[in-house]
Amino acid sequence: MSRLLKYSLAVGLLLSWCFGVWGQDIHFSQFYSSPLHLNPALAGAFEGDYRFVANQRRQWGAVTQPFQTFGLSADASELGGTPVGVGLSFFNDRAGDSFLSTTQINLAGSFTLALPTDSSWKFSLGAQTGYIRRQIDFSELQFDQQYNGVQYDPNASYGEAFPTDALNTLNLNLGFNIAHQRTHRKQESVGLALFNLHRPQQSFLENSNIVLDRRFVAHAKVQRPITDKLDLIPAVLFMRQGPHSEVSIGTSLKYLMDTSPLHYRALYIGGWTRARDAGMVSAGMDYDRWHVGVSYDINYSGLSAASNGRGGWEVALIYILSKPKVPDTKRFRQCPLYL
Repeated sequence: MSRLLKYSLAVGLLLSWCFGVWGQDIHFSQFYSSPLHLNPALAGAFEGDYRFVANQRRQWGAVTQPFQTFGLSADASELGGTPVGVGLSFFNDRAGDSFLSTTQINLAGSFTLALPTDSSWKFSLGAQTGYIRRQIDFSELQFDQQYNGVQYDPNASYGEAFPTDALNTLNLNLGFNIAHQRTHRKQESVGLALFNLHRPQQSFLENSNIVLDRRFVAHAKVQRPITDKLDLIPAVLFMRQGPHSEVSIGTSLKYLMDTSPLHYRALYIGGWTRARDAGMVSAGMDYDRWHVGVSYDINYSGLSAASNGRGGWEVALIYILSKPKVPDTKRFRQCPLYL
């Protein structure tokens, strides 16, 4: 392997550390707005029948080729009148000059039980399995053998032989969640999840020692009213993957504009921090069955000298569909009236 390639890989690893991507998996700053990526037990954990979610993240455009992550998911609650939730998700991530891409397609299922003495408590177990494809474009990299002594020649052979440019693996994730909802404005939840249970291979050079580390996730959220129109919603996320960890903590303020069932309106504004990496400001809105959230990361890690504090934009869009409730009409037999 050429010295330039080794140098490029070393720089890439250093930048990955500086970028604050503390694990090997993709991540979102608005973590509760990507529920199937946060915890498999959250499949079907919402009020309604069907939920559709879209996530888009773009970062580090001020430093290098932008890192872009896109996600789509759909899940259903109480499938067929049972305590079973199901969900299907798709995520695609592209990073760096070589357009290293990761595509995930996952199927999740959850089972939820309520306490027989208090239905405001719900306990959910979830499992998720899926397919992962990682691909790299080596033609976008530059090698020292393509320098002819005068200038760089992109058409010259780079003299490297790579076993493969794509990897296909399967994955398995598990999760647990506890939710307590006394009213729409008084609720809390806490969850634990473990991703990449069998540690799939990650090396394009057929190195069996390079695997996708298991990722441990712990998360919690609370909602409390502080005035007639204002709710406080603090949340925390902890992730550990291999030797790396991430802690995100912050809060949102929710202003209730209209709480009528057919014209629900609410505004959100929040501030968050991801330890040793970035701060985040966020804003959002509920409009009937829609929720939209926008956030921006402000980088304060060791890369801030190059990024000038610029991190990345993120947008989340959620739509919840509820089927019309059919009244439970009782049928009576019409008997003749005798005088």
